[in-house]
Amino acid sequence: MRLSTLPFLLLIFLAGCTGQDSLQPATTGLVPSKHFDPVSTLADLPTSYEPVQSGAALSGRLKTEYNAGQLSSEWRYHPNGQLAEFRMYRNGEVQTATQYRYTADNRLRYVQTFTNDCMYRSTSTCSGPVRWNTYDEIETTGEGKISSRKTYLLQNNLWELRSVTDYVYDNRQRLSAAKIYDGSKQLSSTQELTYDSNNNITAIKETRPNAAAGQTVQVLNYQYAAVKNPYTGLSHYISAFFLSPYLQESAPPATYKLNAGAYPTQIRTDNTNTTLEYY
Repeated sequence: MRLSTLPFLLLIFLAGCTGQDSLQPATTGLVPSKHFDPVSTLADLPTSYEPVQSGAALSGRLKTEYNAGQLSSEWRYHPNGQLAEFRMYRNGEVQTATQYRYTADNRLRYVQTFTNDCMYRSTSTCSGPVRWNTYDEIETTGEGKISSRKTYLLQNNLWELRSVTDYVYDNRQRLSAAKIYDGSKQLSSTQELTYDSNNNITAIKETRPNAAAGQTVQVLNYQYAAVKNPYTGLSHYISAFFLSPYLQESAPPATYKLNAGAYPTQIRTDNTNTTLEYY
């Protein structure tokens, strides 16, 4: 499955310490708003999950992913082209759903995530309804890019601040660095991104403070196939997978079937067979 690393990515951003000043009461009893209505405050968000059943059928945009013949992921879009919802499936049921909420001037304001307990379990028979348990509060630049993201997790009916991420862009408006703080506002890590001539991320250098060693450094390197990436821009996470215009090379190399727009409709490796459908 192409998106199997997403639960791990989510855990990374929720792993920070929590300070007592970061607690906010959870909102209850709200009437769910329409998916495309603009939002400005947390009170504008629905408290229970309602899937985006329709949405804009934007020609060429990724719609559905199947893994080994089973539905694994779906995407829905606003009429103006912005991402409205991304959901992942397990055993035919929604395992996690992420909904993107925008202001009246079409700026991303909140990212609301619903999950069930199966997201963190290995058993294949796990099932259950998804519940709202985390959200991101977003600030944007004048160009509409994310400048800051605060991630909250629901604990004992209180929203706890788990991390704050500040974004830095280069003169080509590419994300060049990010500083990640924990819930106590202490620096957790710094990430620096390097690009190739095709705007693919070739390396992410992560530096973490370390009381014993001063700091620890990890560098992740990436290589790419000559195949367009249909997942580009379909997540707010800092990830080479979602920020690069070409698909990452796999080992052993994958084989592809492409559509007329040169995007893959099938991705095969020794262990996976992924089928993609587009609007």
